[in-house]
Amino acid sequence: MRDALKDSIERLLSDQVTPALLRASEQGAFAMPLWQLIEQNGFTLALVGEGHGGSGLAWADVHGLVVAAGRHALPLPLPETMLAAWLLSSAGIDVPGGPMTVGDTAGDTAGGPPLRASRHGSAWQLDGVLP
Repeated sequence: MRDALKDSIERLLSDQVTPALLRASEQGAFAMPLWQLIEQNGFTLALVGEGHGGSGLAWADVHGLVVAAGRHALPLPLPETMLAAWLLSSAGIDVPGGPMTVGDTAGDTAGGPPLRASRHGSAWQLDGVLP
């Protein structure tokens, strides 16, 4: 399974992470078509249990995904999203689609307003600075 997963992400990133995509990302463009391919291939939910829509893989199984993201300078938060999805799922919280990250809210806010979560209907919105 590890080799198939590694080969799959390598093929995808080799085809999709081009110099033009990297330049656009450096200018602030989010590579949504590539993100959608990553999600469609199930990479973001690789660590999430099968009962929650993921693959139920172990950390050792997804090592190749993280290495490939680094090797290709993937300008998307795949490892961060995988970690956030695993944390949410482990806590019994439904994992939303889209990119995610994790952060330490106990530290310094770099001079900006502290991070706050507020509910807007059925969704949550974060405001503030996360160093």
